[in-house]
Formats: sequence, structure tokens, C-alpha cells
Amino acid sequence: MQIGEFHELVIVKEVDFGVYLASERGEILLPTKYLPEEVKIGKTINVFLYKDSEDRLIATTLQPYGKLNDFVALEVRDSAPHGAYMDWGLEKDLLVPTKEQPQPYRIGEIHVVRICLDYKTDRLIGVGKINAFLDNDYTRLEEGQEVEIL
Repeated sequence: MQIGEFHELVIVKEVDFGVYLASERGEILLPTKYLPEEVKIGKTINVFLYKDSEDRLIATTLQPYGKLNDFVALEVRDSAPHGAYMDWGLEKDLLVPTKEQPQPYRIGEIHVVRICLDYKTDRLIGVGKINAFLDNDYTRLEEGQEVEIL
């Protein structure tokens, strides 16, 4: 069960502040503000998994602008000495650490980043130094071939 991906999970418990979903990682909270209208024990729900600011695994029904390993163009909401915070469609912004920025990011700018898992913290981060992830081998492309671009 991967952080940064969507999963179909079953509601197993209702509490005042949301519901808990069964997963391989144990029960995961889906806060009340993300609940669909009809909620009942045993119902399967599609959720996105990420870690909150207190390192807890959280589920949301919000749709982020990208998921794990996607390239996305995001706007800088805030910056700090340790990194820039990007708007990626969730309440918790995506951190792009300073060491992962090709140049300092400034509030209001839009940058292409790759959503990655920081294996030291087990949190999702953005990586702005994307050249290592790009495939520059154009020999497999043919004239007129449809491609995806950002």
C-alpha cells in the first residue's frame, strides 16, 4: 500500500472526527471534512494517502494535481530556508526541499516538479531537479506519433 497513490479501502469504524479505513498498514483516518454524503460501515471508498504535518498516515477524497512519480506544474505558495511549499490541490502543501530546487523558488512562481517519496522521512516531496528522471532517447519516436507533454 503506497503513500501518494489512490486506494479502494473499506470503512471499518465511525468516530466523531471521521471514519477509519482498513488497510495493510492498519486503520487509516479519513477526516469528516473529506467524507462523501453516504457513509456506512463496510462501504468501499476511493482515497488518496499521504502523511500529515504530524507524520500520521491520512486519507482524503480530495484530488491532488498529481500522484507519486508524476510530473506536475505547481505554484509556490510559501518559502522558508529549508524549502518551498507548492499548491498541489491538498490542504497540506507539497514541500520542495531547497536542495531539490535547481534555483531558489519564489512565491507566485510556477515550477515543474516530480512528486517523489522521501525514503528518509516516508513523506511525499517535490523534486525540481528533474533532468535525472527524463528520457532523452528520441529514437523510439516517429513523426506524427501522439505524445504527452507538460
